Amino acid sequence: MIKDMPSSECLKSLYKIDVYDGRGLLHTCIARDDEGLLSIDGYDISQLARDYETPLFIICAQKLVDNFRRFREAFSTRYDLTDIAYSYKTNYLPRVCSTLHREGALAEVTSLLELTIAERLGVDPDSIIFNGPAKTCEELLKAMKMGIRVIFVDSVSELQRIVELTAKHKLEANVGIRLRAPEEDLNAWTKFGLNMQSEAVKACKIISKEPRLNFLGLHSHLGTQITEIERYERILDFMLKFAGQLKREAGLGVQLIDVGGGFPDAGLRPICDDKSVWSPPPIDDYAEAICNKILNFQDNVRLVLEPGRALVNDASFLIVRVLAVKDYAQDGRWVIVDGGVNLMPSATHYYHNIIPYAIRKGRPWKVNVGGPLCMQTDYIGLRRSLPPLKEGDLLFVCNTGAYTISCSQVFMKTRAGAIIVDHDKIEWALRPETVEHALALNLF
Repeated sequence: MIKDMPSSECLKSLYKIDVYDGRGLLHTCIARDDEGLLSIDGYDISQLARDYETPLFIICAQKLVDNFRRFREAFSTRYDLTDIAYSYKTNYLPRVCSTLHREGALAEVTSLLELTIAERLGVDPDSIIFNGPAKTCEELLKAMKMGIRVIFVDSVSELQRIVELTAKHKLEANVGIRLRAPEEDLNAWTKFGLNMQSEAVKACKIISKEPRLNFLGLHSHLGTQITEIERYERILDFMLKFAGQLKREAGLGVQLIDVGGGFPDAGLRPICDDKSVWSPPPIDDYAEAICNKILNFQDNVRLVLEPGRALVNDASFLIVRVLAVKDYAQDGRWVIVDGGVNLMPSATHYYHNIIPYAIRKGRPWKVNVGGPLCMQTDYIGLRRSLPPLKEGDLLFVCNTGAYTISCSQVFMKTRAGAIIVDHDKIEWALRPETVEHALALNLF
C-alpha cells in the first residue's frame, strides 16, 4: 500500500471516481475501497499488476454484455428485423468477439485476418458481413467459398474481380453495394463506396445480369464518434431513395439496409472539443430516428448496424506504472509511464480519463503523463490534475477498448498483454509480446 494515505472519510469526500460510461453514468465495474484503493470487478488493481505485469489491458466481460444488450434493445424494440454486427477492426481479440457472439452479435470483417478469426470462432457464415475498400482475390475467394451473408462491393473493379472469380471457380456470391455518402456528410471519409449517380447504378446493372451473384442490399458508413443524429436520417433518406431507383432501373430488390457504425462512446471526448459541449445523445435517440426511417420504407427490409466503439471502448482499461517523475522549471512536471502511444494511438486524439490506484495527501499536481517511447509526441494525457505520484505508482487509463489493441504496434517496445475479467475468473485474452515474438519474422 502507498504510504501517507488520507483517512477513509477524507477519501470518500474528496476523491470521487469521475469516470463515465456511454450512458452518462459512473462506471459500475471500478470502485475504491475504504482505504481509497482502486479495484475492478472486485479485483485489486495492484494485485493484477503484480500477477500479470504492466502495461496491461483489462477487459470487463460483463460490461461488454451490458453494452451489447442495451444497444440491441434500443433498436430491436423499435424494429424487430434488426441485426447487430460487431465491427471486428475495433478490437478483434477472440475473447472479445466470442463474448459478443454469445449474445447474438454478427461479425463485420474487413480483411482475411478478421475473416479467419470469425471462422476459427465458429461463427455461422450467414452471420458474417465483409466490408473494406481493398479486398484481394484471396480474401474474396475465401469469403465466397465460406458462403458468407454478404460482401459489400466498394468499387466497380472489385465487382469485376468477383464476377471473374465466381465464373472461374463455379461459385456463387451474395453481394451488396457500399454507397459513397452524400457530399454534406462525407467529411474526411472520401475514399469509400460507389458514387450513387454513376458507379453504383453501373455496378447494380452488372449484378442484375450475373446469375452467380445474389444481390442483397445497400451499405454506407458515416465515420466515427457521430453526435448528429440527423446525419443518420440523411444517409437513410439517401439509401432508401436509391433502393427505389434500383428496383425501377435494374430490377433489384433490397433485402437489407446497413447504416454502418459511428455510434459514440460518451466517455471519450475528442481533445479538440470543449468538455462542456461534448454530450452525445443516448443510444435510444439514435434508434428512434433510424428505426422511424426504416419503418416508413414500403419494403420489409432487415436493418443492419455495425457498432464497434460503442460496445467495447468503456469495457476496457489500461494499467500503467510510473517509471520516473521529472520537474522542469519552464515546462512543468512530467510523469513517465511504461505504456504510451505504441499501445494507445488514440491518446493524441481523445481525452482518456487517468485515475491513480491510490491517493496521497498533498496539493494535486498538474502533470503531463508521458509514455516510454523516445519521441516527444508519446503521451497518454497532458496537463492532468493528479495527486502526488512516485516511481512505482500505478495509473488506470479508462476507455481503452477501441482501436488500441488492434492498432498497437512494435515500436521501440513490445506490445502489452490483455486479460478478461468475467465475474469470478480471470483469463488471458492476449499474452504480452516478447522480444522473440517481435523479432520472429526478421532475418539475421
